[in-house]
Amino acid sequence: NGYYLEIGENGSADALRLFRQDGAVRVLLATGLSGFVASEPVNIRLKVKRNATGAWAVEAPAYGIERSLKAGLLPTQGELDALRHPLERLLDALDAALPAAPPPLAPVAGPITPDPRALALLQRQLLGGDADGLGTAERLAPMLRVVLGGQHAEFERHLRQYAFAEAAALLESHCLAVEGG
Repeated sequence: NGYYLEIGENGSADALRLFRQDGAVRVLLATGLSGFVASEPVNIRLKVKRNATGAWAVEAPAYGIERSLKAGLLPTQGELDALRHPLERLLDALDAALPAAPPPLAPVAGPITPDPRALALLQRQLLGGDADGLGTAERLAPMLRVVLGGQHAEFERHLRQYAFAEAAALLESHCLAVEGG
């Protein structure tokens, strides 16, 4: 009784397979990629994992490429495919999960009142060429949209181009209006 790995079964389609055996009954728990262990000698490192839901996984593909590179050889097509195919599946799943367009900006609850102290901090950071101003501007984005109105896009463009002096000048012209009422 226990768990064991079967390495290869029929030549060019050899794969790693993880089994559990109870008496004479064996149950296949996980299968690796076909052709992964088709070449001689089979010299691999494995990681066998079981998650909280009981799903098993046998991981090994990166070792084959590492072994080839250390020996000064190019990785085999099977080794490259062993990495490429799971990566392609992951990227396809990610692509399917992402929306086609970014979600619309969430509406802000209640009116936004400009905070002169927060705006002054951002102004000091921008005038000092401090990159922390980018994070401050991101946190203050809803307020900046209100303060800058139609010029918010221009302000954002200055920030993306690290044109902090220009962004500060634009902010200053609008902050005077905020301070003045």
